[in-house]
Amino acid sequence: MGHTAPMTPDPWAFSAFLGAGAAFWTALREAPRAGADVEDVWGVWPWAIVLGILGAWLYFQLAVGGDPRGTSIQGGMLGGLTAFLLYGRRRGVPISRLLDAFAPGAALAHAITRVGCFAAGCCYGRATGLPWAVVYSHGPAPRGVPLHPAQLYESALDLSLAFLLHRRLAAGPRRGGDVFWLYLGGVSAIRFGVQFLRDDDADRLVWGLAHSQFLALALVVVALLCARRGPLTKASS
Repeated sequence: MGHTAPMTPDPWAFSAFLGAGAAFWTALREAPRAGADVEDVWGVWPWAIVLGILGAWLYFQLAVGGDPRGTSIQGGMLGGLTAFLLYGRRRGVPISRLLDAFAPGAALAHAITRVGCFAAGCCYGRATGLPWAVVYSHGPAPRGVPLHPAQLYESALDLSLAFLLHRRLAAGPRRGGDVFWLYLGGVSAIRFGVQFLRDDDADRLVWGLAHSQFLALALVVVALLCARRGPLTKASS
């Protein structure tokens, strides 16, 4: 028997707000270990929030559409990265270690936000007969059908990634940007895999893959190439 997901007013928005706060708090704590300036954490944060929200909305409208309120975590991630690039160029500072400082918190924010997705019934999984299936009575998910709690799968994996990134920062000296590229590749690989258990994009597949999986694959490749290239420098930021 599945478990009926509780429905609360706008749980996704609450989880996104909570995740953003957790990411900022974590970045402040990780900054010394990452070799980043705490003042830059404060400085880039408003930019990341604004462009993250804009990127989340814009990517959803372009890739999915149909809901003017719809947003995408992947789009938010790209918008946030744009904020770091603009901040680094404007301030003339390297952003490698600043990105490293935010990496564990960003993965934590992903994990928290997916719990909100679970409560809201969005980003739902495929039908399953497994004993831990979830049955929704409200929201966009099919009602009365036992589904994979794909949102919680992704949340657990993102939380594990956040812990791994924290341990990597605590381990000692490293090249600037290494932890961020591990985050980018890791969170994208997680999204690629979990998407196979999701059913919200079933009518928009190309070659058996969702649009989010193509983007995830591209980001994994970028992360691997950039990790081999070395840290982001002042000139490239």
